[in-house]
Amino acid sequence: MKDLYDGGVSGVRVILASTSPRRRQLLAEAGVAFDVLDPRVEDGELLRARGTSVAQWVCALSYLKALGGARELARSEPGGGAAVVIGADTLVELDGRVVTKPTGPEDARLMLRSMLGRWHEVLTGVSLVEVPAAGAQGERGPGRRGPDGQGRDGQGRGGVFGRRELFTDRARVWVGDVSEAQVQQHISSGAWAGKAGGYNFAEQVALGWPLRVEGDATGVMGLPLGRLLPRLRRFVALCADVAGAERASDAGPATGAERAFDAERAIRGGERA
Repeated sequence: MKDLYDGGVSGVRVILASTSPRRRQLLAEAGVAFDVLDPRVEDGELLRARGTSVAQWVCALSYLKALGGARELARSEPGGGAAVVIGADTLVELDGRVVTKPTGPEDARLMLRSMLGRWHEVLTGVSLVEVPAAGAQGERGPGRRGPDGQGRDGQGRGGVFGRRELFTDRARVWVGDVSEAQVQQHISSGAWAGKAGGYNFAEQVALGWPLRVEGDATGVMGLPLGRLLPRLRRFVALCADVAGAERASDAGPATGAERAFDAERAIRGGERA
């Protein structure tokens, strides 16, 4: 049996459903062999259901991206082998509210100033979704329908997508005394664009910003490897166990399916995140 770091376990491919260069870099530096797909999810246009926590919301967004990547894989390679798709999303929380991606330079400036001399939390949701090999029977939830009405997670190669696992990683970041000149240089560079909170932890540390982190720094950067890698290894090994697939259709984490449905509910109408 091959290892994740040798290109997959028994032919099960690992797919990262992300357009983020930082997430690709983190997974590559961890030595995991993987391919990349664009999940084609515009999360800025999605609505957060009333009563949904930030942790639930970021987990729901990661699930949407994993599901988007799984659907794209099933569409583009209908006769392909088994795969595990990784989706991830990162949000910043300050004073109980979500700090989103800046809409422009002035918005980025205000975000950064609001975080100076304070702790804020960075939450990264991660989802793993199995895409069974062509002809394999995916996991089906009796009586339950996905948001598209096509079974538990929508149509996959074997009728539906298979197992799933979802989790959220939380870390705290302290932003120290950053000078106005440093803030202005950051704004002028355009490096704030497309980043939750308007900054990237690794980039700012490299530039000498006084940042401290409590928790997994890779989670702050977009992919919490400390929790992801052991889960990914177990998940891929389970998906590779073809002989025991039907017998162990519920052998994943007990909360996997339930959290998937929580994710679906979190995305349905409500307040904007």
